[in-house]
Formats: sequence, C-alpha cells, structure tokens
Amino acid sequence: MPPRTTALTPEQARALGKAALANAVSLLDEVKILLEHHKWARSYALATLAIEEYGKFRLCEEAAARPPANWRNFWSELKTHDPKTREWSGALLDSMRPPRGGGQAAWNHARSVMTADNSKFAKAVSESKMSGLYVDWDDPSAQPLIPGERVNEALARNMFNAASRVIH
Repeated sequence: MPPRTTALTPEQARALGKAALANAVSLLDEVKILLEHHKWARSYALATLAIEEYGKFRLCEEAAARPPANWRNFWSELKTHDPKTREWSGALLDSMRPPRGGGQAAWNHARSVMTADNSKFAKAVSESKMSGLYVDWDDPSAQPLIPGERVNEALARNMFNAASRVIH
C-alpha cells in the first residue's frame, strides 16, 4: 500500500481523533474484563493499544488545530507506535504534579525522556506490548519466552492504571 498523503479538513481530523478516542475507551473496557480473568499479558498489550489510540487522538487534535505542512509525515506518525506513545506520555505527565525535591528541572528531564523523538521509553512500551502477545526465543536461556510468563499482574495493572489516568 503506498503511503497516504491525503490532507484532512479540521472537521475530518477531529472526527478521526474522536473515533480513536472512543476506541481507546472501548479497549480499556475490555482490559478490565481481561484483568478480572487474570489474563495479565493480554490486558497489558490491550492497554498499550489503548494508549496508542489515545496518542492518535492527540495527533488528530493537533492536526485539526494546526494542519501539518507535510501530510505524509502525519499519516506516517499515525501508523507508527512511538509517536502515539509519546503523545500519551506527555498527557500522562500533564495529569500529575511534579514530585517534591526534584523541582522543575527534574520534571522537565522526565518529560524529555518520555516524549522526545527516539524516546527509549516509547520503544520499551512497544516492545513490552509485543511481549504480551507473541511467543519469542531467548538466546541466553535457550528457552521460549511465553507471554503469560513475561507479564505479571503488577505490570498489567500498572499499565491499565496509567492508561486510565489519561483516557476517559
């Protein structure tokens, strides 16, 4: 499929964003069901997908307010995991108060780590999502990596709580 380059009107961008936000909310509803049934890996992965849909919502809102000069880049970001995760990360930080002791400089550093291009945090979130869905191979142990053994309850609940803090 060739890269999409279509320009959206602000109304179209808002409609796409609204649909992505509704999907994020729906995904979190399903995460609750998975958590109730102790499906930690799948709930983690689905919560991460909800985060990405929220990020898509934010990117669409930005496009509606300030249409991008390059629509190909916009569509590329919508198809890529990291930009959407970075958008959610910024909203998550915005929902919190800066910690005591570290001051604004520490808060600004956390924001740059979580929202910068090539963010290691965003990449780690995407990789963890995949570990909740797919069997992989671990060379050091010479054993398969099973999703249900890689994501525990605390990790799944923490991801759900972090996603829910922003998505509603």
